[in-house]
Amino acid sequence: MPEDIQCFSSVDEMIDYVTQLRDTGIEQYAAMPQRVKDLLKVGNHFMMPTDLGFCIFGEIIESEYDEDRKALSAEPHLRFVRAYSVACVEGELGTQFASNLLPISNAMFTDAKDRKWDLSYQEIVAALVLGCPHGEN
Repeated sequence: MPEDIQCFSSVDEMIDYVTQLRDTGIEQYAAMPQRVKDLLKVGNHFMMPTDLGFCIFGEIIESEYDEDRKALSAEPHLRFVRAYSVACVEGELGTQFASNLLPISNAMFTDAKDRKWDLSYQEIVAALVLGCPHGEN
């Protein structure tokens, strides 16, 4: 069976797994520097590396539904996002642990969008370290 598929022998086992993920997300969020948390707010952009060979890019948004906003206000470690990648060019809505998200500039998000989300993790790191697009001088 492929490694990226999680199988459970019971509903209880699945609930335990999801609870463990949530607890880990809460712990990782608590350990995040406040200045990073401040960048992961509505209207800002992020990227998230995957072990699938591509990055996910997105924007942190606010749900149009009151019940979503109420639920998320009780879960500060979560963000409501519209996420994009080479696997989902049109984007999809969902929630994500803030601790999985790396803030990026609007310019980097736009560049990734212009490239249909085909921007490697190495290019992003080079751009962040060197302070120029895709590590170019």
